Amino acid sequence: MNRLILFLLMSMLLGSCAQLTPFHSARTEGAGNLTASPAIDGTVFIPSVNSTSFQGLPGGRVELAYGITNKIDILTSLYTSGSIMGSMKFQFLGDNESNIAGAVMPGYEYQSSVIVVNSDPETIHRIHVPLIFSIRANEKTDFYIGPKFTYQIDKDDNNTIYSGIVGGVELGTRIKYNIGLGAYLPKTQNTSTEGYLVQFGGSMRIPLFRK
Repeated sequence: MNRLILFLLMSMLLGSCAQLTPFHSARTEGAGNLTASPAIDGTVFIPSVNSTSFQGLPGGRVELAYGITNKIDILTSLYTSGSIMGSMKFQFLGDNESNIAGAVMPGYEYQSSVIVVNSDPETIHRIHVPLIFSIRANEKTDFYIGPKFTYQIDKDDNNTIYSGIVGGVELGTRIKYNIGLGAYLPKTQNTSTEGYLVQFGGSMRIPLFRK
């Protein structure tokens, strides 16, 4: 029974392809700057460490980021599943020229799922809190890593916490390319859970306006 519940929860997440993994370094856009970031990713659920079987689906998103100050960005993104997310990036350590930077990116994601519960579409709410640290290798290469927590609220009260780690590399100067990966351990209320979730992909950050 527990495995059935876990399978349904993972199918909901994979079918919806949540925006779990931010393809972001810790650095902000800068005051008055606007950037568009198309991205593609793949989400895979692995039942156990030694498992040779898995479930996976591709996805894609488009994100807009605007710098309201040199330390704070506001962001919005739309996923291929129809989920929409709003978030804020606050850079509390370093700046765009420093060798080390740190930022927190709290966000909220809303989705009306294709899964139907009691004749109604399943509405999903997710609260995201990634903490990202960047180390600059040179002016064109920025490595980043940090913990990521997501709290998923479901209609049937089988709420799930996804605890994990994200990391990647950002390449380029004017147009920047991100390659990233996130690995997560889901824990669902009211049932025991096993397995791992991995989301990987890349994005291209395109400047639309520079002040």
